Amino acid sequence: MGLTTLATTAVAMVTMLLMNVSVARNLAETAADQAALAGAGRAIAGPTDACAIADEVARAHQAQMISCEVRDLHVWVRVQRPLAPTIATWVNRLGVSPAVVEVTSHAEQPFLSI
Repeated sequence: MGLTTLATTAVAMVTMLLMNVSVARNLAETAADQAALAGAGRAIAGPTDACAIADEVARAHQAQMISCEVRDLHVWVRVQRPLAPTIATWVNRLGVSPAVVEVTSHAEQPFLSI
């Protein structure tokens, strides 16, 4: 009976950790999406304004903007969103091209800090 309890507890802990990683990833993705969207709205004003508003939006989502770059009216943001014991990083690019809105995003490998 003790071994069954131990195994069940271990499975439950691993499940909770995996769920935490998934939640952190979703929060980081949302923060990056919103930050890139806000920055793209200000990209025409220049990189300083675009990155300032992107940082403000990232902080509103309790994320830290790691980098911001504006190239050809495309805003690239990288944010980290901690959710103990996980830190998820997400990169998003959003820009306006003639008659097209482009969105590209991807996750960087989340890592655990225990």
